[in-house]
Amino acid sequence: IQAVRAGGGTVLSNFLYAFHAIAPILILVLIGWLLKIKHIFDSDFFKKLNKFAFHICFPPLMFCNLYVLDDITQIDMKFAGYAIMTVVLLTVLAFILSQFLTSEKKRRGVMIQAGFRSNFAIIGIPLAAGMAGESGTMVTTMLQAPTIVYFNVISVLVLSIYSDSGTFNIKKVLKNLIKNPLIQGLAAGVIALLVRHYMPMNA
Repeated sequence: IQAVRAGGGTVLSNFLYAFHAIAPILILVLIGWLLKIKHIFDSDFFKKLNKFAFHICFPPLMFCNLYVLDDITQIDMKFAGYAIMTVVLLTVLAFILSQFLTSEKKRRGVMIQAGFRSNFAIIGIPLAAGMAGESGTMVTTMLQAPTIVYFNVISVLVLSIYSDSGTFNIKKVLKNLIKNPLIQGLAAGVIALLVRHYMPMNA
């Protein structure tokens, strides 16, 4: 694994490196699946647990991942821009493919959204942490703010255009963004970074 991180390594070491990063996530999924099929926890419990993780656990995680930065200038805006450009490209490709794959208006909106929208807040952060440690976690956190905004705005736009009404409610989009726990955690982290250097420090 160390050899791969240094830029080399054999096929086996590459496999072990990937397995080392993915295995914890797969084990957690397996444990959840076993708990469900054994009826130790039911679907209602998992829904509540998911809600708890999203609303209670993720905002502090977003905040802490940003707060460990020394300065807000450490946020790589070029990298974030590259990520957004990639997602925009995926959106365009999904739009083109949807025109050929289905003639149903409602299904096109769903297909386009599925083509560009990811859930890397849940999968991407632990995967990056497993592959690159703390630095990987910080990189994925930096991408959260622009991608969450993009996902929410474009998803609502696409689904609205391909709905029966064909209208786009900007107030609804803004309300969803403000109420998004991930956005709230990231906003708090950015504010803390901005004001931290102006706060008195103990000698």
